[in-house]
Amino acid sequence: MILLRIAIRHSAYLRKLRHWETLEVTQTEEHFWLRGIQEAQLKSTPLRTLPFAETLRLENDLLFPLVGELPLGKAPQLRDWQAITTAFPMRKPSLNHNYFGLQTQLSLQLEPSEAKQNPHALICEVSHLNQLLRETSAFRLRNLRWTLSPKRKALIVGTPLLPLPGATFWLQGQVLVPTGYRLNPASLLPFWKVQHQLNASRQLVLEDEKTLFYVDAATLLPLSLSSVQRTSHPLNPNS
Repeated sequence: MILLRIAIRHSAYLRKLRHWETLEVTQTEEHFWLRGIQEAQLKSTPLRTLPFAETLRLENDLLFPLVGELPLGKAPQLRDWQAITTAFPMRKPSLNHNYFGLQTQLSLQLEPSEAKQNPHALICEVSHLNQLLRETSAFRLRNLRWTLSPKRKALIVGTPLLPLPGATFWLQGQVLVPTGYRLNPASLLPFWKVQHQLNASRQLVLEDEKTLFYVDAATLLPLSLSSVQRTSHPLNPNS
């Protein structure tokens, strides 16, 4: 049996796998464990880029590396398995009808969506980004741009995104919507884009249930350690 092990403190990363309905999760004192991993999923980008996770083989109550014959030790008692969608439920923001500041009947709501969505942006803590950039090559960053959100977090736009804890967003009609959600009814999006003057160079980010802000392409900086340190220096006096 193939298992995935990840420390509890890093469990937020597992939300990226919740669309794989075959996965089941259980918890021990220090780790979350996943089973139900398919052969094709072992080679997939979401699994290969999942930070702080170990993929192991379970044979005769012993744990082995995915590739290797020397056991790492005896497996713990793994009980009370549950579906990953149950262990990590989708968190629905509490939004009212005036959330978007519209005084007309053009009311759009966020609702959960199980459709496949390609993350296009990420909001994370500047300190986490700063630390990762010290170990990341410039080539890996070549397609990424960034700016600070009103809450002084890092907004990173582009693909492929960096493996950082945070909130990911997909692009729906020039609106960056939290992954796992969609704006409804979608038929109002063209009118809403006109009202908010949205286009390929001007997008709207729905950061959370109380925060939205505009992003102009001209204000996005190429992502690099130096640009993050210069821009966020007041937040990181020791960087």
